[in-house]
Amino acid sequence: MKLIGLLLIIVAITTVNANQDDVPQCVYDLLYKAKTNQICKQSDTDCLRDLKSLDNCSLNCKGQNQNKQPQTFNCVKNNCKPTNPYVQVFFDELIKCESTIYSSIVLFSTLFAFIFLLI
Repeated sequence: MKLIGLLLIIVAITTVNANQDDVPQCVYDLLYKAKTNQICKQSDTDCLRDLKSLDNCSLNCKGQNQNKQPQTFNCVKNNCKPTNPYVQVFFDELIKCESTIYSSIVLFSTLFAFIFLLI
């Protein structure tokens, strides 16, 4: 089931961007980190809780800003600060990656939908 979710997410990325070459490598790197549990260890409940909180916060930002790219990005960047150091590293990489991508909505939707499948 999770594999199907991952495949759907990857298809969504390539469909939205129309050309797979348009998707920066950082998106795939972040997906790989999430897929291989490199963000949080399964036994680290504090990390997993903070990752889930980041997921919820980003989804709230997306909903509040009606998928408007700059507002959603600013909301996540300013309001979704993780407390766990491992999640903070992931968050920093996410923000850095987003700055290279045309659509932050695609990045946030993709990554957090995938994280939701993992948690």
